[in-house]
Amino acid sequence: MAGTKGEFLRQELHQLVEAMSPGEQIAPERELMVRYDVARETLRRALDELAAEGVIERRAGVGTFVSRPKLTQAVRVRSFTQDMAERHMSSASRIIRHSVAVAGAVLGQALRISPGDRVLSIERLRLADGEPMALESLSIPAALVPDLDIVSLRSRSLYETLASDYGISIEGGTQTIEATVADEEESRLLRVPLLSPALLIERVTWDQNERRIEFVRSRYRGDRYKFQVDLAGAPAAHS
Repeated sequence: MAGTKGEFLRQELHQLVEAMSPGEQIAPERELMVRYDVARETLRRALDELAAEGVIERRAGVGTFVSRPKLTQAVRVRSFTQDMAERHMSSASRIIRHSVAVAGAVLGQALRISPGDRVLSIERLRLADGEPMALESLSIPAALVPDLDIVSLRSRSLYETLASDYGISIEGGTQTIEATVADEEESRLLRVPLLSPALLIERVTWDQNERRIEFVRSRYRGDRYKFQVDLAGAPAAHS
């Protein structure tokens, strides 16, 4: 058996979920423990990982269910600075806070690093023509960006900095977009009323060597922002 027992269990549970229908309830933990002959802690760790990936949904006091697929649209990988430039708007950032700390389980999984590895996290208010547009929280493995000049990110694109200072080229990524509302702090920083519509954007990118480079969670003003989506034509039908 390749890998650890926990890894094997995660693969088995993933196959189980794939064979089920969206919204269908998964067997209770006690039944799964007997079926796969594992301890409760091992089972819950595997379920937590699947929940973090969005494969399953855990409802307290109810049970665990196969996640329903969300409607998604693919967008190009580009920085906020590039995006604003294409809209003929000036861009700037205000650094809200930054820190270096251990990744932990969630960021470790997202960036494919050890939970004990250190991660640089930066929260920025992104402005377009001087107007608050988005609140962005990004995390990047600290080992990739030693001596990063955080102050320069007020006016400089992170992607440009990665390319020029560290030889890191962003080659791809995945991004999800969901509807949400702005909480008290977000409303204050974005200068919108409490509970205003917002877009929650989560993105993971990788470089030319397929290393995970960043995990970003942003909240964009729903009243001032829209995404341009590039669509490929459908493949021609074959007889």
